[in-house]
Amino acid sequence: MNQTVLKVTGVFHTGLKEFDDTVFRIPLKAALTLLQTDRVESMVLGLASVDDFTTVADFIQSRHPELEAIPFSVLDKVYYQHSVDWLDAQFNVIQIIIVTIVLLGIFNTVSTGILERKQEIGTLRANGESRYEVMRLLGLEGLALGVLGAALGILLVVGLDATVLAHGILMPPAPGITRQFLVMLEITPLMAARTAVLGIGAALLGTMVAGLRVTRMGIAEALRAS
Repeated sequence: MNQTVLKVTGVFHTGLKEFDDTVFRIPLKAALTLLQTDRVESMVLGLASVDDFTTVADFIQSRHPELEAIPFSVLDKVYYQHSVDWLDAQFNVIQIIIVTIVLLGIFNTVSTGILERKQEIGTLRANGESRYEVMRLLGLEGLALGVLGAALGILLVVGLDATVLAHGILMPPAPGITRQFLVMLEITPLMAARTAVLGIGAALLGTMVAGLRVTRMGIAEALRAS
């Protein structure tokens, strides 16, 4: 090893104490001089998204077949990949709980509204509407409510993300991290579509289940219902 005199131009923090205590950055020319070499063994590329790695790796292999592209998840599998897998499992459990509560809430609200309209449905049956026609009418109503609710929900979330949450949510330091960090919300078309389908499906299912229960009642019983 050689030695040289360098001037400190700045201090950076990553939040990981072990990393911050041991890692420093110097110009490439100074590093080559200290290590007495003119070769670079590895380069780190920062991508906009992890999904871009395949495209970048294919480009590197086509232009420079002598180079090898390895994703960070493979290089640091013990810490990074295990942390990602653990967080994914944790978030999936939380997501299932939240989605279940929301779907049950939509199902209960819609079905309760149908069950409270027994007299109205009984009147339709008394006027000659068949069970199929009543169910079709209720199904269209449930579908319209689901679409309207999903559209309003997505617009509300997009509005909040663009205004109140535009700068992210400040989170306390996690285990092993010494600094607070911001969590940014990313709304993707796939996520919005999946949420809309779940909401519309819950509204439609709640309407159909409650509608079947009411239409199976006798006309006189439905008219007397309160």
